[in-house]
Amino acid sequence: AVPVEVPGAAPASDYSQPINTLAPPPAEDVTQASVSTFDEARSAFLQGDCREALAKTEQALAKLPSDAAMHEFRALCQFALGSYTDAAATLYAVLSVGPGWDWTTMAGLYPDIDVYTGQLRKLESFLRDNPASTSARFVLAYHYLTQGNTDAAVAELKQVVARAPDDKLSAQLVKQFSKPGSEAE
Repeated sequence: AVPVEVPGAAPASDYSQPINTLAPPPAEDVTQASVSTFDEARSAFLQGDCREALAKTEQALAKLPSDAAMHEFRALCQFALGSYTDAAATLYAVLSVGPGWDWTTMAGLYPDIDVYTGQLRKLESFLRDNPASTSARFVLAYHYLTQGNTDAAVAELKQVVARAPDDKLSAQLVKQFSKPGSEAE
């Protein structure tokens, strides 16, 4: 996927380091302003304006960089825009500090489940055309996990680990979500 440039967006987060979820929160007025901007981001996403949603999320994260939910929403915007490499980097950081969303949360961010399904089919099609893309596989595995489709998620994660054996998080997720007695490697 081609990185998506969003005019006016804050610089991309540095995901070479984990999200510091233990950082002290900023002043209350800064937090409130960030949450308000994030509300605008979710509203834009609901209206189908993923670029605006990403730009607003970047603005909110600039003031509240330790908010894992905002980072996860950022990844959702990147996914919706087809920027799978960026989405994978963001999701990797999110899943390194917590479990991620459930299906109820994910579905609630969309005006209609068909919009989500179209975005998911676009990712699956991209992966058929680019089978070596570990980034796209990781994003697909995340979405399968969110949907509760753990067998499909584990299958994707196993392929990520096969192509990127140093990927500790993907290997950990394979072990965590594999059924007891199944071959986790």
